[in-house]
Amino acid sequence: MTLTKITYASGVIVLALLYQICGMAYATEWVKKHYDPFMGLETESAKVVTQFHQALKRGDEERVNNLLAEDVVIVENGKINRSRYEYINQHMKEDMLALNASKTVFHELSIKVNGSTAIATARKKIIEVERGEELDMHNIETMVLNKQSNGRWKISYIHWSS
Repeated sequence: MTLTKITYASGVIVLALLYQICGMAYATEWVKKHYDPFMGLETESAKVVTQFHQALKRGDEERVNNLLAEDVVIVENGKINRSRYEYINQHMKEDMLALNASKTVFHELSIKVNGSTAIATARKKIIEVERGEELDMHNIETMVLNKQSNGRWKISYIHWSS
C-alpha cells in the first residue's frame, strides 16, 4: 500500500469517527432537551406501577395479586414466570423480603400510554444492607400494562435486569 492510499484510508476513518461522534452528541443534546425522566406519572397506569412497587415493599400479597394480569410474564435474572400464579408461588416472597430490607432510589420512571397499552421504564438503584455493608444494585425495569374491559389497568409484562 502506498503512503497516499494509507493517508486517504486514515482520512476516511477519521471522518467516519467524527460523523459518529457528532451524531451521538446531537442525539444526547436532543434527549436532554426533549425527554423528561419522570414523564407520565399523572396517568392511571402510572398509579398502578407505583402501587405495585409499594405493595411489594410492604409485603402486600393481595394487592400484588390484584395488580398483575393472570397471564403476566415476568423475566428476572434469566428466569421466566409465565403467570401470576407462578410468580406468587415461586419468588414473590423473596422479592418482598429483599425490597423490605432495602431502599430504592429512582433515577428515572416514565410511562408512555398508547390507547389501552402503557409502557413503563425505570432506572433505579436498590441499596441493600448485608452483613453491615451497603450494596448498591443498579436495576432496569420495563413493564407493559393493558387496560382491561372494566377500565382497570393490569400489569401484563415485567422485565427486571441488574
